[in-house]
Amino acid sequence: MRLFQIVNKYIPNQDDSREFVTEIEEVVRHQLQMETTTFATKSELFQVKDELKRDIDDLKRDINHMEVRVEAGFKDQLKWIILLMLGFSSLIITVVKFL
Repeated sequence: MRLFQIVNKYIPNQDDSREFVTEIEEVVRHQLQMETTTFATKSELFQVKDELKRDIDDLKRDINHMEVRVEAGFKDQLKWIILLMLGFSSLIITVVKFL
């Protein structure tokens, strides 16, 4: 009713004013219906929150597992490098002695 009174000040014809207000109300109603499909309830938000916590925990476990594997791989590579250095050093010393 208030909207009709405001519009009626600018549009003197009452039929046109009513039609204009009706169109505005229809647009607002349509927008509200479209928005209600995107609203979430508290229970849905808590469910999403719990799912995110579980996903984060899974990612943390995966990262920790990967860190352990990378560390183990690094240690294995370091062992091989040391052994190869010792082997090449021995080979170089042997070649130098024979020359």
